[in-house]
Amino acid sequence: MNRLRHIINGLIFFSGIIYSLSGLYAQEPVITGNLDQDMENLSEIRNEAIDFTDITEHLIYLQKHPLNLNSAETEDLKNIYFLNDIQINNLLTYRQVYGNFLSVNELLAIEGFTENFILRLTPYVTVMPVAERKRISLKEMIRHGRNECYFRYQRILEKQKGYSSVSDSLLHSNSNACYLGSPDKLYFRYSFEFYDDIRWGITAEKDAGEEFFRGSRKNGFDFYSAHLFLKNINNLKTLAIGDYHLQFGQGLTMCSNLAFGKSAEATNVKKMSRGITPNSSANEFLFFRGIATTYQIGHFELSGFYSIRKLDAAIQDTSDGTTVLGSIRETGYHRTPGELDGEKKLQQTVAGGHLTFKNNTLRLGFTAFKMMMDKKPNANIQLYNTFDFDGKSNFNMGLDYDYVYKDWNVFGEISRSENGGLAQIHGLSAYLDERLLLSAIYRNYQKEYQNGFSNALGENGINANEKGLYLGFNAKLHRYWNLSGYCDFFTFPWLKYRVDAPSKGSDYLVRLNYIPFDRLAFIFQYRLKNKQINHSGDNFKINFLDETQKQSFRFQMNYIPFPSVSLKSRVEYVKNSVTDAEAKNGFLVFQDISYKNKKWSLTSGYGLFDTDGYDERIYVYESDVLYAFSVPSFEDKGSRFYVLMTFCPAKNLDLWIKYSQTVYSNKQVVGSGLETINANHKQEVKIQMRIKF
Repeated sequence: MNRLRHIINGLIFFSGIIYSLSGLYAQEPVITGNLDQDMENLSEIRNEAIDFTDITEHLIYLQKHPLNLNSAETEDLKNIYFLNDIQINNLLTYRQVYGNFLSVNELLAIEGFTENFILRLTPYVTVMPVAERKRISLKEMIRHGRNECYFRYQRILEKQKGYSSVSDSLLHSNSNACYLGSPDKLYFRYSFEFYDDIRWGITAEKDAGEEFFRGSRKNGFDFYSAHLFLKNINNLKTLAIGDYHLQFGQGLTMCSNLAFGKSAEATNVKKMSRGITPNSSANEFLFFRGIATTYQIGHFELSGFYSIRKLDAAIQDTSDGTTVLGSIRETGYHRTPGELDGEKKLQQTVAGGHLTFKNNTLRLGFTAFKMMMDKKPNANIQLYNTFDFDGKSNFNMGLDYDYVYKDWNVFGEISRSENGGLAQIHGLSAYLDERLLLSAIYRNYQKEYQNGFSNALGENGINANEKGLYLGFNAKLHRYWNLSGYCDFFTFPWLKYRVDAPSKGSDYLVRLNYIPFDRLAFIFQYRLKNKQINHSGDNFKINFLDETQKQSFRFQMNYIPFPSVSLKSRVEYVKNSVTDAEAKNGFLVFQDISYKNKKWSLTSGYGLFDTDGYDERIYVYESDVLYAFSVPSFEDKGSRFYVLMTFCPAKNLDLWIKYSQTVYSNKQVVGSGLETINANHKQEVKIQMRIKF
């Protein structure tokens, strides 16, 4: 703890010096939003490594090609994830009444747009005269189209147990005794864009441990994805061929991609109905493969989709010596003979459609689809998952609505599965004052509801067996102060994994932002989560439930002392307690510093952590190479260091190099299973190249 205290004092002293010098420099840069924070919160909730490509790709595109506020329509503005429907409606109404914008700062005259919010929005929008729509022709595509190729190499430098050689007899008796391929992780991506109207691309990935151009992978990469996406061609609104995503309504009936859940963006929990979008991520499970299209006639839009693809399934040995299919596997890993045995064992077909009526203020939608599999996976049925889907086909349908009236927005969705299970979600957002935005969402997902493509707001991993009420607010207290937060109360009427009785819980978060000027922000955040789990003490015939309480306290400072330098300092403390047990703690201090100029940039981070266990782990979002995302979780005791360098050796060539190292001071073995490293450290290197033409 003495070492941590010295580090904290040093950071405070250094920050004070930089702050005192800041007045000598003009206030050019701007701190722009909380996308990184949302990614970190989403990763923490889902507890897994996530590819955020589909979420961030359009924002990255808008940074290079800002959206013209004088021509942007509702669907365009929805691509900016932190704009809500009330703000979008107010913006379009203002433009209709007063004509085209003369400046982005004119947004200050619109309710819902504050000075700090406009600063956050500025990187993604611009104001220009409305230009004629570009003609789509082969000549124009060759002239104005943008091509990009990405090549990425990634590797853990230490030797892991899975890459040690084993005898044939051991591999025969244990099909998961070692990895068949090299520890190199490879990634390739090609994309073409003609403005926002035509896109096509290919993504390929080889995970560490998978073979490459040999053995089971004689065709190279383990995973290939391709898409062709057309937009706004007469009445044809969208056409996707290849791999794509679907998101309608609040995602209760159909949502195949990632979406933000509960986070410090307390009022940003409503899902935008984005319809059909292309898939460009390397996630090997969350996508459809086939064809989808949306056709518009007046106020109506009709979407149809068809997908057919192969899924992995676990292989189970029965007592009579036969082999049957187990549950569906979502990891996409094919590193061992055992994982390869379950590859593409199930064929899944999905066909359906969505009909929408919309005008300036009202949207009504109806979704229906049928999911079919050629074989029945045999899940491990326990009492807690008695009502989970266990068949070969399922039919789902749902009705969604969205209505905006002045500063009020009501929305929701009701859905039904083939077995009669019902689920519903209803929400309200309202500006009670130009400085106060409130959100309320009620959800009720019956335990019988079955839908593998449901991704609405919830505490569970699936939208079933849950009732809840979410209340969120965002208040501008003063020119420099902003307060946001939420409370979420939820119950689970049926059993859950590690919870052998109906249970309940609550989740609270409050966040205070102090931004005295554009280049400096202080963030204070507190979160409290209460849940129930099985008692971990003596073995009783009936499991009693323990009350768990997890608190986290976070202080963060984002500061840009000079136009080319930015700093991010963070201190976090976690306290985790269970009934009749001693509380456990976790502590983290982390410092990022970044330098950028026109040709190259350098970002580095160093942190110290000390936690009592896995349940006290702390997540930190790190800067990474473009379209790669790093959100490591820290547990036990040790330090973390990373450095990322980006440079442009030629006009159309960009290079990224990242090195990271985690060192543990309280153990000599890192990882488990085939990922075990017989050392107290873990190092990783990433190298990426982008070619533009």
